[in-house]
Amino acid sequence: MFADLIDEVLARNLAWICATSQDKAAKPRDAEVASDIVRITFTSPKLVAFIASSKPYFALTVLKQQEVYHVHEFTSLYFRNLINNPHSILYFEVKNNQNISTTSGYDYPPRNRLLYFLFGDAKNAERLSVWGPVGEYLLVGPAAPDLEENRKSINRPMRDFQETGQWTHPFATGIRFIDLMVSAALVQNIEWHMWLWYFNHFTEILIDNLDIHTPEVDPNAEWPTVGYYLIYEMFSAMTNWIRLVEYLPADQANIVMCNTRFDHENGNIPKSAIMVMALCFRKLLLSENVHPHFKRYIKDILLRLLKDANERPNLKPWSEMLVNALAMGDFGHSRTSTAYQIALKELLLGADISVMRQAKMLLEAIDSIHRR
Repeated sequence: MFADLIDEVLARNLAWICATSQDKAAKPRDAEVASDIVRITFTSPKLVAFIASSKPYFALTVLKQQEVYHVHEFTSLYFRNLINNPHSILYFEVKNNQNISTTSGYDYPPRNRLLYFLFGDAKNAERLSVWGPVGEYLLVGPAAPDLEENRKSINRPMRDFQETGQWTHPFATGIRFIDLMVSAALVQNIEWHMWLWYFNHFTEILIDNLDIHTPEVDPNAEWPTVGYYLIYEMFSAMTNWIRLVEYLPADQANIVMCNTRFDHENGNIPKSAIMVMALCFRKLLLSENVHPHFKRYIKDILLRLLKDANERPNLKPWSEMLVNALAMGDFGHSRTSTAYQIALKELLLGADISVMRQAKMLLEAIDSIHRR
């Protein structure tokens, strides 16, 4: 029934139906019928579920309807269905969209039709707020790490997760989806953080559900369990966004900072990323659920990023922001701010000689905070 409706009516006439539903000059009966069709097409959970599973690319026609109020409800239903199904086009296209350039971010080939529509012109992703249904599915939906089966999943040893398992895992796919989205928005000068702040919430819920006593796990492995790998992937994405700034015009609007303080500039993607990175590192460092080896591992990643920012002319302005954010760890209002800075100082004292200068910069910044 749904297939006939889509093939014989909607596929041919959806644009006209949507326009008629909004046309005040249309005949009242025509407008009423068109409005009913739009409402059913855009808001029926069963119809949207069918589209997501059986006619997934028809959804692009729906998502292009910019003037229809119900498009946001359709977007939410559609993406929840996609991420709920490891065999959906979302998983398939994310797996097949790993072609990245150091200087220009990801390429979005037309063959990946959904990602090409969303991120080939990132204004589409911004207009549709596609981060919402994906992020909420991972935090409070069926993929939430605090559900027992998911908690077991993130505390399993890596085995072949990096090679194969991640491509059917909702959290890994969701993280990669946000990476693709933010990278596109950054390069295309979208003046909005695209809710990369979800990484802060993802990191927190993953850390809260790590089990440091999981048996048969090597605590000194690069990624002791799946959960550690997912956390690493977010830090990897965020550091890549910062490094990408080197190749963008210095006067591009979404990378021009008003100041280097730890406060919001929602139109500035790299500053937002640095703040989220600092918040994530703070949670990591203060948690008793995280193996000490992994804390040192992430610390080294951040110090190498700071070293790059020090040494590359186009990244130099971001060095101060990185130092301030990592030294603060948060907005400065937390009861655990001092505990974080004490823990960070202890960790920095064991820094590798190759990044000792950067470690000293952070130590001096922490001392400066305490002298205020």
